[in-house]
Amino acid sequence: MATWHGRPPQLPEMDLRAWRDSASRPAFADRLRDIPHRSGFCYLTGHGTTRQRSAELLDLARRFFALPEHQRQAVENVHSPHFRGYTPTGRELTGGA
Repeated sequence: MATWHGRPPQLPEMDLRAWRDSASRPAFADRLRDIPHRSGFCYLTGHGTTRQRSAELLDLARRFFALPEHQRQAVENVHSPHFRGYTPTGRELTGGA
């Protein structure tokens, strides 16, 4: 797995605190609509999540994907009325397929 030390300069940054400020909200929304068409991704800052919490979430994700396939399938999205959950590789069901 690749490790970055710092941020690649080509990705824009979106500060979520601008969404919470009613005067800044329209400009934030315009940028948020624009970014997917330009870079497809952005850094979201101002969310209040600590580095420790982020590390804990990444650890949980790694542990989940290290489980055997049959255990991951227990929470497969096709079992959810809201279509939320695990999607096995190659089994994406969006786009009418």
